[in-house]
Amino acid sequence: MDKVLPRPITINIGYIAGGIAMGWSNNRLPVKLRVVLVLVIAGVSILAVGFTGSPIQAFIALGFVGVAYGGMPAVYAVAVRRFCGRQTVGRIFGRLLSAWRVAGLLAPWFAGVIYNLEGEYATAVTYVVIAAGLAVLASPTLPRAKHAVEAK
Repeated sequence: MDKVLPRPITINIGYIAGGIAMGWSNNRLPVKLRVVLVLVIAGVSILAVGFTGSPIQAFIALGFVGVAYGGMPAVYAVAVRRFCGRQTVGRIFGRLLSAWRVAGLLAPWFAGVIYNLEGEYATAVTYVVIAAGLAVLASPTLPRAKHAVEAK
């Protein structure tokens, strides 16, 4: 299976699909629902990657990790615009992406430290799932959209 479709390609295909799907949903689903949806997909798929016993299931779960991470920029850009207004999109979205990049650099390092201490990734995966769960629980506290037309 590795020779047919390597893991990075699976994640990338998921990333593209997630971006297209969440872009399509921007005018069809409420923004808070889209935020929750990408967080749930991320948490569940990372949980599946971390705790599945089957290489095929892990392979499929990696595709859904890509879906979540491809959907996040599409959802978050629109959410920032709708919650904070047009004038602040660049500043706020820039900070969000900067934080995301820092997390992307530090999280694998922390996961490696945990692996070196415990000999497995279960604890690191659990922390990621807890963080996604907390984000889902916090999402109802997002403000109302600035304009009623943008609340879709």
